[in-house]
Amino acid sequence: MYNKLMVKRRQMAGNQQGFAAIIIAIVLLVVLSLITVGFAQLMRDNQRQALDKQLSQQAYYAAESGVNTATKAITAGFTSEKKDCGVLSDGDINALPADQRIGAAFLKSNQVGNSDTTFSCLLINPNPPTVEYGSVNNDQSKVTTITGGDPSTLADTPIGTIQINWQARDGGSTFADNSDYTANPTKLPPLADWTSATGVLRFSVTSLDSTSGAVGLTSKFAMQAFVYPINSSSDPVTYNYKAYLSNDSNGPILAGSCKADRKPLNCAVNITGLNTTSILVDLRSIYHDSKVSISVFRDSGGHASTVAADQLAIKHAQTLIDSTGKSQDVLRRIQVRLPVRDGYLHPDYSLEAGQNICKQIQVFPGSTADACPGQ
Repeated sequence: MYNKLMVKRRQMAGNQQGFAAIIIAIVLLVVLSLITVGFAQLMRDNQRQALDKQLSQQAYYAAESGVNTATKAITAGFTSEKKDCGVLSDGDINALPADQRIGAAFLKSNQVGNSDTTFSCLLINPNPPTVEYGSVNNDQSKVTTITGGDPSTLADTPIGTIQINWQARDGGSTFADNSDYTANPTKLPPLADWTSATGVLRFSVTSLDSTSGAVGLTSKFAMQAFVYPINSSSDPVTYNYKAYLSNDSNGPILAGSCKADRKPLNCAVNITGLNTTSILVDLRSIYHDSKVSISVFRDSGGHASTVAADQLAIKHAQTLIDSTGKSQDVLRRIQVRLPVRDGYLHPDYSLEAGQNICKQIQVFPGSTADACPGQ
């Protein structure tokens, strides 16, 4: 009896060990399966990331191709606004003035290499609401003419106010303290003493003759100033254009208003009282390079207003090209500002040379003498 009981117990123990082995095998199988699935998912993610990176680069190149296509169209004479993403049909092109059709022909296709890569949306706006520069420095002026246009009809409209916004090109958002400016409001400090990440913006605004487009070369037409980037929570400081027309070629140093959360850029100043359809704007940035955005507003009832309803379209300054590239299911969008003119008859200096210049010339009856020998 005892022997039979022992044998039965050994059989039960063997059955339990076999069952435990099955459980362990199942657990190991599940763990190995999960590891395999995890590795497979990781490999798929890595492959997808690599593919997305490649497609993103292709989409970016496609967007650049759209910009190049728009530039060719504009260079060839296309000056109309393109509001729709799609390509132009023959009917669209034939409906344009004759002098724009050659340029418009560049906009009949959006393919880049193959059907999977296109610039899926290309928009062209020759009258954007702002003029923008990604980098303004102290080496060379950014010069442009601005004509105000009614947002609906684009008819020439007198400019009452120009708002100039700027900030550090590298994104720094530290500004000068007001005490630094008030301590010496007529003199800019040496570069070694400048601690603000934002530079001083030097600008000039010149009224243009509306009939001939000639630049007024006397102080009667031009305002020039340096704007100090002062840390302030107040609204943009406003200055009257006519109050600063003087013979001072250096221009006054004015206080600007800067705060880190201001849009579109940190610092702003308003110039009011213009009452002219076209102006010429000259910009430089001192101490640090700057991003700059310019907006213009109509003169409402004799007083300047910078509310959105009074903002004007800007004509004859920049063309805004908005291009979206597509490669399979990946999109990239870029915007480019194309200047309407490559240059303006507005030199930075009256005289500029890379060598010494003699400034003294003695004139006698019938002859002249060099007062600076050896130069």
